[in-house]
Amino acid sequence: MTCRAEEIPNVGDHRGMDLRMGRDDVVALEEGFERDLRSNARVTSEKGESDVHHIVLDCGGIPFPVLEGQTVGVIPPGTDGSGKPHTLRLYSVASARDGETEGRGDFALTVKRVMHDRAGKTMAGIASNHLCDLVAGSRVQLVGPYGGSFLMPNDPAAKLLMIATGTAFSPMRAMIQRRQRRGELDPRTAVLFYGGRTPNEMPYYEELAAFAPEQLTLYPAFSRQPSQPLRYVQNALIEARDQVVSLLRDPLCHVYLCGLRSMEQDVMAYFHRICMAAHIDWPGLREHLHRGGRLHLETY
Repeated sequence: MTCRAEEIPNVGDHRGMDLRMGRDDVVALEEGFERDLRSNARVTSEKGESDVHHIVLDCGGIPFPVLEGQTVGVIPPGTDGSGKPHTLRLYSVASARDGETEGRGDFALTVKRVMHDRAGKTMAGIASNHLCDLVAGSRVQLVGPYGGSFLMPNDPAAKLLMIATGTAFSPMRAMIQRRQRRGELDPRTAVLFYGGRTPNEMPYYEELAAFAPEQLTLYPAFSRQPSQPLRYVQNALIEARDQVVSLLRDPLCHVYLCGLRSMEQDVMAYFHRICMAAHIDWPGLREHLHRGGRLHLETY
């Protein structure tokens, strides 16, 4: 996974959070620590191919020092074929900085059970299967949090243009949750393009669909919905091009894109196409967004 964006002041500001905590806690965060699993629930249909779980980890009532857009590393137990400990697997935190349950001292991860590699060959993911099979009360070994390039501006007037597919929606769920709790969720400043095969295979889709139009602008894109033509996030961007152009021109807009590297390439190509039609120099605008720390890409 790659995370690319320049950090600028007022993006994911740590004020109000003691990220240093106590000396013992700092050692734990640097060297690894354990947390209890509070709950583990599948959030995609049992009939679908995609087995995605919403996992909540208990921090014992103490806020976990994480910001929206950051990741934590999960270290599966045991060793690999050479006898070495398994390497960590990074997962984006799917809950706001004050927890999955506000004020309770917990945080959430979104985990897709991996059963095949990218070439389609059978290969069970070590970390994902470990997490998806855990029961409440299990201990999970973690490290982190990590990441400073996918953070959300503190300014409630900042506009969030969010584009994601599948479990890559996780960090954006955290951002939406944060703004909702602070009474700052507004459809003019929170715009989400969310793609997947079908609604049943898209994590948290029902949760998103429950938001009122006065809170969130949602553009869903289903690529395998029966009796409907293939529709990807790129198609949704074209259909909403007037709003996309308006956002890209806005100096308060931050663009967040999370998903497969191939999707990033497609979305960038469609941004170019949309901007050309609006007589905007997309390469120049992209460089301007990047230099200003307003283009946040997390792809793999």
